[in-house]
Amino acid sequence: MNEIDLGISALVGIALASLIAAIVALLAVRRWSDQDAIAKAKAQTQAHLFELRLFMDDPAQILRSQRALVLDQARIVKLLLPSFVILAIPMAGLMWMLDGLYGRAPLRVGEAVVVLAESRHQSITAPQDVIVETKPLYIEATGETGWRIRPVRPVTGAIEVAAMRAKIVAGAGITYLPEPLPGTGRIRIQYPSATVFGFHWLLWFLLLSTIAALAFRRVLRVVF
Repeated sequence: MNEIDLGISALVGIALASLIAAIVALLAVRRWSDQDAIAKAKAQTQAHLFELRLFMDDPAQILRSQRALVLDQARIVKLLLPSFVILAIPMAGLMWMLDGLYGRAPLRVGEAVVVLAESRHQSITAPQDVIVETKPLYIEATGETGWRIRPVRPVTGAIEVAAMRAKIVAGAGITYLPEPLPGTGRIRIQYPSATVFGFHWLLWFLLLSTIAALAFRRVLRVVF
């Protein structure tokens, strides 16, 4: 199944999320890290970098400066660690939501896909505009039952297998399609992967959030 490019609308959404995430991260670093100690450690790092250039003919001093650089970086990471730990859970939630928006695209109309449901089942219920083309096939290796389906028109509805229910979307555009959370009673629909101008959304997010953090760190008076 080929990837689908979500285009400029996805990039705008990712840029907005990157900006918000960068500002929240900067505020968290300013609030939950020792900014004075980080500034001092950065100054020491710069001093040791100058030592590498000034004492190039002194191997012993070069080794001492390199060791000091490693210790400086470890000290900075230690000072930033509390804010990173505090940010971990909300950022993981944001990543999960963004992947649901920009990691997959709706099913293509007229293209067959596979639906998998945990455990053994005999029947599946699909919207009127989705054709179920095969009988259930139980896969012993994964403990799932599979069907091949084909949307014949754009549709937003639900697939039902026993007491399980999953959203199904076919057509174009951006739709929230998160991966099922780990656990029992899941239905998996093999949506096509999505890109944004040829790249995975996470690469855009990392690039744009880094640019935003560097741009706003002086405005927010944050040292990292």
